[in-house]
Parts: sequence; structure tokens; C-alpha cells
Amino acid sequence: MPDFTPAQVRAIESLGTNVAVSAGAGAGKTRVLVERYLHILRQGQAKCDEILAVTFTNKAAKEMKERIRAKAVELAEGAATEEERRLWREVKGQMEYAAIGTFHSFCARVLRDNPVEAALDPQFKVLDETAASLLLEKAIDETFETGLADNAEWLGRLLTNYDKAQLTFVLPGIYEKLSARGMLTADLAERLTRPYRHAVAEVGKNRGELSEKCLELIALKNELDEKSANFVWLERLERNWGEIAAAIKAAGGENENALAVLHSYLDGLDRRSKGKEIIAAVKETLSALDQAQADRLALTVIPDLCRLLLAIHSVMDSYKQEHRVLTFADLELRTVDLLKNAAGVRQKYCQKIRQIMVDEFQDTNELQRQIIYLLAGGDVEKLYGNKLFVVGDAKQSIYRFRGADVSVFEQVRQEISAGGGDLIELDVNFRSMDDLIALYNECFGALMGTAEDETAFAPLRSHRRGKGPEPGAELLVAKDKAEDWRSDRETEAAAVARRIRAMVGGGERLINRDTEPRAVQYGDIAILFRTAKDIDTYAAALQDYGIPYYIVGGRGFYGCQEIVDVLNLLKVVDNHLQETALAGVLRSPMFLLADETLVRLKEGGSSLWQGLERHMAIPELTEPERLVVARAWQVLKKLYDLRGMMGTAELIRLALKETGYANLVLTQFMGQQKYANLTKLVRLADDYEQQGMFTLGDFLRYVDKLVDGDIQEGEAQLESEGGDTVKFMTIHKAKGLEFPVVFLPDLHRKFKDEIAAVLFNSELGIGLKVPGAGGGVTASSVYRRIAAVEKRLAQMELKRLLYVAFTRAKDYLVLSAEANKVVSDKEFSKLNTWLEWLGWIYGFSAIADLSDSLNDGKIQVVLRDTREEKTPRINRGGWPKSTEVQPEWLNRIERNIAPVSTDTNGNRTFSASHILKFRQCPRAFYYLFHSGLPEVADYAANNAGDGPPGHLTGSVLHRCLELLAPGMLWQDCLSRAAEEIVPLRWRGAVIADAAPLLERYVESAFYREKGSLPCRKEWQFQFNLPGSAAGGYWFTGRIDCLVAYSDGSYGIVDYKTDKVDDAVVAAKEDVYKPQLVLYAAAVQSALGKSVKDAQLYFLRHDRVMAIPVDQTTEAAVFNEIRRICHYALEHDSEAAYPCNADWCRRCGYGSICSHT
Repeated sequence: MPDFTPAQVRAIESLGTNVAVSAGAGAGKTRVLVERYLHILRQGQAKCDEILAVTFTNKAAKEMKERIRAKAVELAEGAATEEERRLWREVKGQMEYAAIGTFHSFCARVLRDNPVEAALDPQFKVLDETAASLLLEKAIDETFETGLADNAEWLGRLLTNYDKAQLTFVLPGIYEKLSARGMLTADLAERLTRPYRHAVAEVGKNRGELSEKCLELIALKNELDEKSANFVWLERLERNWGEIAAAIKAAGGENENALAVLHSYLDGLDRRSKGKEIIAAVKETLSALDQAQADRLALTVIPDLCRLLLAIHSVMDSYKQEHRVLTFADLELRTVDLLKNAAGVRQKYCQKIRQIMVDEFQDTNELQRQIIYLLAGGDVEKLYGNKLFVVGDAKQSIYRFRGADVSVFEQVRQEISAGGGDLIELDVNFRSMDDLIALYNECFGALMGTAEDETAFAPLRSHRRGKGPEPGAELLVAKDKAEDWRSDRETEAAAVARRIRAMVGGGERLINRDTEPRAVQYGDIAILFRTAKDIDTYAAALQDYGIPYYIVGGRGFYGCQEIVDVLNLLKVVDNHLQETALAGVLRSPMFLLADETLVRLKEGGSSLWQGLERHMAIPELTEPERLVVARAWQVLKKLYDLRGMMGTAELIRLALKETGYANLVLTQFMGQQKYANLTKLVRLADDYEQQGMFTLGDFLRYVDKLVDGDIQEGEAQLESEGGDTVKFMTIHKAKGLEFPVVFLPDLHRKFKDEIAAVLFNSELGIGLKVPGAGGGVTASSVYRRIAAVEKRLAQMELKRLLYVAFTRAKDYLVLSAEANKVVSDKEFSKLNTWLEWLGWIYGFSAIADLSDSLNDGKIQVVLRDTREEKTPRINRGGWPKSTEVQPEWLNRIERNIAPVSTDTNGNRTFSASHILKFRQCPRAFYYLFHSGLPEVADYAANNAGDGPPGHLTGSVLHRCLELLAPGMLWQDCLSRAAEEIVPLRWRGAVIADAAPLLERYVESAFYREKGSLPCRKEWQFQFNLPGSAAGGYWFTGRIDCLVAYSDGSYGIVDYKTDKVDDAVVAAKEDVYKPQLVLYAAAVQSALGKSVKDAQLYFLRHDRVMAIPVDQTTEAAVFNEIRRICHYALEHDSEAAYPCNADWCRRCGYGSICSHT
């Protein structure tokens, strides 16, 4: 097969046997999966509905479907026979319904298809992780409340050993692990106490050994010098032997004081003196008795703890039955139970599924293995059959916190090998330059495979060879603080920002395998983080230096100020006594109250809320202050009164409307991103409510849990992730992606070393810390074993996480740290940062003392002195200080403030929409351009009923056309666009309206002509039209589709979704001519290329209209535009703009226009 390595060909063509593929980073496994799927179809081994392909994420499933569909189109076009052509056309049509998806989507389908056998309502909903966690917290609280109200003895005993806060903290994690393994059954206590019973049974033996060794010590006394320290202790031991013997007899039993007596006589013995072997044995045996005492106490605690867990489980089951919901763990457990216990169902799926392919198998768990084995051969423990294909990389298993178990991959590999199957290694890396591959091999060859049961590192081979940046990696060190107030992390973040700007501004070059070397752009760079908690610090640094960025994942979304402001508002609406939230929202740009005003309000009432309520009676308020406060009170009181009458999403929409905040944020740095984030928050609230059981308070707790739990929630996707912005994301989010330049900061961040009071391990059981002597706590024997295992597993995963981070880089890798950090020379197991690991590999102990390179020049060391020349920074805000608020700011808020102008010398920024609006109705233009009022789309239609606003279908169609690419399913584009834009209550109606239009478009001759050509979608521009005003007239806009022709010219396509008659379409040329003429001029000005054609495509009519953009037409159009712009800048009163009565019935300003 062309373009495939021999190992890849084996992975694609090995049929009739089970196959396990170990695919290193960048080894092209996605291509292999797609080609194997096609090969199965080509060989007639199975049809699309007989192949189960399991992916790790929904995004990966969509990508796989799109690739298969695109390949099927290509194969159909190149088919040699009609039969072959028919095959691939059928494959293309079947992709929408192909069984390609995640474990959870497959399980949900199986359970819904077999509701009787599964004993489930097929209309069940699936809770996301955070919603399930909130439900569990409710169940825990209710269980405690019930138990305490009933004076349950078992709960009282439990609370004598642990306080409620401790238990509430550890219970969710323990419950989830037990639930996921199906262990919450009546025999739970018996199973979990088993290891403790064995340990306690050894007490008698330990007592005998301690008594024997103590007598040996007493006999040793006469051999010691009377002045030695141990002589005094042994004499005391002999003198009080009766008390000690009694204590030994009781040690490890119910008499908790016995061990304290023994410690008082034995702890002072010096191990270094004569008889040290006996003394060591005494202390070791005493320690064993301490352990037995802890185990005995744990043995009494576990039954009560199990009773609590089972009570919680009962409440959870009631909740889930009442609301007809399942968790992800439920899906897997119930699917295993169904396939194990319903022979007919199991047989049906075994016969139906002829090929199984599982991607990212290193991140599966035991239940998922059981599902696959049951489908492959009908047995839960042993692998039968020959239809299983798994692919993964043990070095990239980084989801242990979600229950992934990398040992499952190794177990399945061994079973496939033992059964005569094929083990294949994909070790050629197609992603990274060869010098980076050498770095990976050296670093991880040293790091991996050192632990007892850790997979050894398999070296990678490089496919990309050439002259790349020399060297391919650097260690960036922030040498010193620029200002005393900066933290180390802020110092490092500033150094990273300056390095990025120097890299882009300096035109540093990198190798691209498809083109000539080119300069680094912002869009080539990704900054990866181990945790999302400090993304804000680095984002602020980039913002300081004017570098555009985009947070792909992390807590960044919930940390964005505009989201914080809205959440503060919701907290106040939910509970007006939340003073901190109320102060925050009052000081925010929503209301702009000054600190002094807040003080006066607080002094005028017992709370801020009361101060707002009685603001008219507070004499200290000035008249301007009173105006601002009155507006704030009016809005907040209205929202508060309505809180129980509408859902959270609807409440947010109303709040944004009443405050004008959504338009306000457009005036700030990255205003469009902020606006998109607010839209996303509304959508998240809308989707969350559909789970059917959540109040405003529940939603706020849901968000708090997302923030506290470091759940990854990226900012709204304003642009494609390929846009020219620096990408911020966690390493987990970056898995599967690649970037020309990767920054890995914060290498000096310490590893977590948090050990809870209760630990669980599926093999070892449950480990407890219990009250010990002197008021402290003692770890049980099981706890100690689990803690040791957890520490080892965590360290192994941190190695894999670092490997994933390194291997995202295609051309250049920048590691960064703060110079003040000293690297330890301790043994490896005690090292506590990635920086210390690098020091261990390359033999340095203090990075401040490094030379200019590491590893014979393979890693360049760059020491960045943060006190070097200052780089001008931009202003982050744009709002006046709260103490400067004037009444005119209140007026600006109430008018919703027009979008920010790009011309700082005056409002001379126009758009094609402004020209169109002026030609339609000058009065409407006035409202849009001068007043900055948003148009209410479909005003007449919206007053006629509760259906979706007509503009939603147009917005969705435009987003679909932006997403649509060759090989993509239009249905997937439509689903994604509707999810992003349309509230759930209207989503079905909008999809129903848009679907036939989109389907007709992709089947049209126009799409066949244009769809395969290179193009830029949603291309933004700024264009200066010379005119009578100084500096001319600036225009901004966004072109739907800019098509690149083979001769170097461009074509412009503008999509229209107007609901108009065919007869009216013909008249649209004159309406839209100024728009497309402006677009053509902007393209020629910005790109220096000619525009061959400009076309309108009307989706509702499948009609193409060519618009002339020749020089004669341009001259006439520009003369009209200049007249409009000149008039607009000379007249700013409403009276100067007459109303076009013929436009009124379609006007979006009908609710405010005096003529209406």
C-alpha cells in the first residue's frame, strides 16, 4: 500500500485474527484505523452496520466518520466497476448511522434497544460527570440528615472516629469506585473486612515475640555499662516487668492503653548500643502491634462505613429511578449485566458484530474490557473469536483519574498473543523533526521502565528529516523578578510572553513538511499545562503584551471576568444575602457603582441589599450616584422577583437584556470572544436544565463543582482552533493534537501528594486512617499498602503525561521554569517536579548555574532576565475607574453601547450592513449606527407566537457552511451548529427548517463546483475607502467564503437565507451589489489578487446570482457609499433620518420607532 510503512500495512490488512497494535506518538494510527475500516468493507468481511468502532471521544468518532466518508467519495469517483462504485456510495450514505462512537454512546444504544431485558425506561437520560457528582452530594447529605434524625447508632459510632466534614470529603470518591465495580451489594462489609481479619489474627504471635524479646533484653542488662543510656531503660523494664507483661498480653486488643504503656517503656531504647539486633526486633514487633491495633479499630469501623455507603446507594437509586437518569458508570455496569445474563441479547450482538475496533485502548477500564470480550466471543473473562482489533500506546495512558487502567491494555495484548493473534508495533513518528525524536528517546528512555511493573520505553523512529531549528528544544529560564510584587509564576509567564513575541516578531523560521520554511505565526504555538489552575496567569501575561490567545480547554471559561460577573448576578438572584457576590456585580460594568457608593449603601442599611432597597432614603448619596443605584435596584429586583418563574437560561437571557452587558463586553479587549462566552453560558444553562431536576441553586453548585474540580471547559469557539492565536490548553486536552511550536511552562510545579483519610483499591480493599495514641491518627496496614501503590502509579502516570506533552511538538519545543528553583539531587523516587527529573537526567542541580546548552547542545538554555528592556503593554480594560462613573456612562449602558470602533479619531467605521440598512430605511440606519441599538430580528414574527425567531435558521445555516468541508457529513455540521446557537426549546424546529436546505445545497451543482476548491471561510477584513473625511472611511466585514482559483484569482460567495418569493430574488442584485463590490475591493486591497467573480447563493431557492464587480460598477457604487458615509458623519439626530414606511413591516426597530 502506498504511503504506509510495512507495520501499518500489517495493521490494516491483518484479518481473521485478533490484533493488538502499540502505536507510538505521531505514528499515524488514525489513518490506520480508517484504512482498516475501508479494507474490511473492500474485502467483504463486514458491512458498515456490522463493524463496531469505539473511540475515546465523540470528537474522534466524528473525525473518523468524516474521514471514512471522504475516502468513500474518493473511491466512488475512481471506481473501476459499477459494483465498486455502488459499494462506496452506500458506505457514504451509511456513515450517519454507522456504529462509530464512544463506549458510553454504544452502551446507551444497547440499553435503549433492549429496554425489557435491561429493565429500563428507554427514554432515560445520561448525566454528565459533574451533574452525577452533584446528585451524589445530595444523596450523601440526605443520608446524613436521615441517619442523624433517626439517631442511628451505626452513624453515631462512625462519627466518633471521623467528623462529618472528613466523611463528606472522602465518600464521593470511594462510592464512585465501588459503584463502578458493582461492589455496592449486601456482602460489601464481609469483602472489605477480610484483609483486616487476617492481620488481627496475627496479634497473638506478635505478643509472644515481643514478650520473648523483652526478656532477652532484660537478660542483656548485666552486660551493659551502668552509665549507658540503655542500662537505665532496661533496669526500669526489669523492675516493672509485671506491668509490662500485662500490657503485652492486652496489646492490640480492646485495651487501647496497653500500647501506650509499652511505648513508655520501650521507645527510649537506643538502637545503636549493644544488643541492637534485639532492640530493632522489639521495636519492629511493637510497630506490628500498633498496626494490629489500627487494624482492629478499622475492623470495627468498616461495617458502619459500609452501611453508610449502602444507604447512600439506596438514595442514589431512588433519585435515578425517579428522574429516569443514569451515570456513565451505570451505562457500563448495566451493559455488562445485560450481555452476561441475557443470552439472547448477547447472541444477537455477537452474531451482528463481525468486526470490533477499539481506539485508545490504553485508557480503557475493566468493565469496558468485559464488554468487548462479551461482544467478541460471548465470555466475560476469556477472549474468544478472531474479530478484535485494539490500538493504543501504554506510554500515553493519562486518564487514571477517570478510572482508566493501563494494565488492561497489557493484559489484552498478552491474551491476544497467547491465542495466536498478531502484536504490531508502530514506531515511526510522522509528526516531529528527527532532532526532537532523538530528544524524546533519550529523555524517556531514561525515565520510563524504571518502576517494577512499568512498560519499558520503545524508541521512536523519525519520518521527518531536514534542516529544522537548531537545536529543536530550549529551556527558557526566567532569571530574576522584574518587580517585587510579582510571584515566581507571574515572572515566568512574562518571560514566556516575551519569548513568543520575539519568536513571531523576529521571524524565526521552522520547517514545514509540505512547504518551504516559513516564519512562526501565533497560530503555530500552543502552551500546554499540567493543570488548568494557572492558565489565567499566563493568559494575562500574553494579554499584557498584545498577543492574541484562545483557551481551548481548562477552567479558563469559568474564570473569565464576564462569566464571573454573570454568575455573581445569578448568586444574588438566588440569595440576595450573598454580600460578596452582590458587591462584585454592583462594581462590575453591568452597574459601575463606585466603592464609595457601596460604602454608603452598606451604612444606609443592615446589608447591601437593604441599602439598595432604601436608596432613596440615604441622604449621603449624590444625585449621579442615586441614578446609577436606582437602575441597579430596578434590574436586580425584577430578576429576583422572577427567579422562580423561569429557568436559569431564560433568566440569564433576561439579565443580559436588562443590563445590556452582552453588548458592553464588545468594547473590551477580545470583546468578540467575551460575547461568545456569554452566549455559551446561556447554552450550557439551557442544556443543563434539560436533565430535568435542577434549580438555579443547583446550577450554581454545578458550576462551582466544575471550577473546584478543575473540570476542563474551554472558552466559546469564536474561531476555528486553527486560527492565528496562541492556544492554551491542558496536556490532557492536547492529547491527539500536534503543533509546530509547543511551550511547556511551570516545570517547577510540585507533584500533588494528597492522601485522604480513606483509600480504595480494587485488589487490596479499603484503607483507613483511624484514631491513634496521643490524639493522632494511625494508618491501617491496608491503607499503607494502598498508599504505596497509589504513589507509584501516580509517578508512572506523571511520566506518561510528560511524554504526551513533549510529543505534541512538530518543530520546536520550549520548556520553561523559574530560575530561583533549586533542583534536588535526591534519589529519583523522592524527586517532586518535572524540573528535578530533567536535572536527574542531565546532571544539573541548579538551573541558575546552567551554561547555554544541555545534552551536547540538543537543548538550548535561554536565561531571560526579566529586568531587560521593558516592552510596551496594552491596556486590558477600557472601563473608567469606578470612582469616575458619571451619568453619561449610565446613558451609554442603557443604549447598550455600539460595537467598538477601529478608528480612535472618531466613529468612521462602517460595514456593508450599514449601507444596506441606510438604503432600506434611513431611520433604521440611525438606530443601528448612531444609537448602537441591536435590531430585534423578525419583530413582527416574534409578536405572533412562540416559535423560533426566523434569524436562527439563517445563523445556523451560515455556521454549517463555515464548518462544512469535503468528506464531512452535513448532518454532523447541522447538529453542532444548532447545539452552539439554538436554545433547546427551539432546536428541533430550527433543524427541521434548515435540514432540507442544507441537504439540497450539498447535492447542488454549485457545491460540486465550489466545495472541493481551496477556500477561506468567514474571512475578516478592514478596508479603507478614500473619501472627503480625513482618513477616509473604514469598513470592516466578514466574507462567507473566499474561493481560491488555480490561476491565483479569488471568487466571493455570499450565502443568503432570505424567506422571499422567487420573483423577489430577481430584484436582489441591486440590494446586495454594494456589499459584494466592497468585498471585492477589500480582497484586492488586502491580498493583492484580482476577484474573478462574486456570487450570491440563495439556499432556499438553490439559485446563484452573479454580481458585477468591474471598475465601472465599482465607481458608481463607491460614489453612493461615500455620500451615505458623509451624511452619516454630518448628521447625528434622529430627525435627520426619515422613515421608509414601505420597510416598516419588516423592520427590527418597530418596537421603538415613533413612525411605527
